[in-house]
Amino acid sequence: AMMLASLELAEGTSDFNYQETCLNLSGLYIQMKKYEQARILSQKLVADPTFDAPWRALTNRGWAEFQMARYADARKSFGEALEFFPAYWPAHLNLGILEQKEGHTLAAIQSFERALATERMSYDAAAEANYRMAEIYVSLGKRNEAIRHFRVAFERSPNGEWGEQSKSYLDLL
Repeated sequence: AMMLASLELAEGTSDFNYQETCLNLSGLYIQMKKYEQARILSQKLVADPTFDAPWRALTNRGWAEFQMARYADARKSFGEALEFFPAYWPAHLNLGILEQKEGHTLAAIQSFERALATERMSYDAAAEANYRMAEIYVSLGKRNEAIRHFRVAFERSPNGEWGEQSKSYLDLL
């Protein structure tokens, strides 16, 4: 409710606070699984020539599209985000998740590696990328590569979701 009130109080759609609130609200809608609302709000920012970080809105739009199983649209959104900002790790991570979902294992690994190469990821995000790569390596029968990535995921975030899942896998392997 506070974010919606903030939008109403903004001086205009090109106001920085309005744009940041729209971006944050689109992220909140994603967390609430209101993907169409997130997509619409993100699209408003993408279409706004005064918004100075369209890659952020494109990545939110892409994730909403991914969650709605609109994979071609999501791929396009992530690709556009990376055209604006080639080192934007959230777009690389999300594209990797999309590639993994569609069974494109090499492309998924490449996207996860590009995300990690930015060296800007949080520990939890880096753990997720490593965990997802390890899953792929398990499916390919590459045990040593899988173990290596599960270990990195656990080391990066031992108490986080991806670290704990990695520890469970390591105990099995």
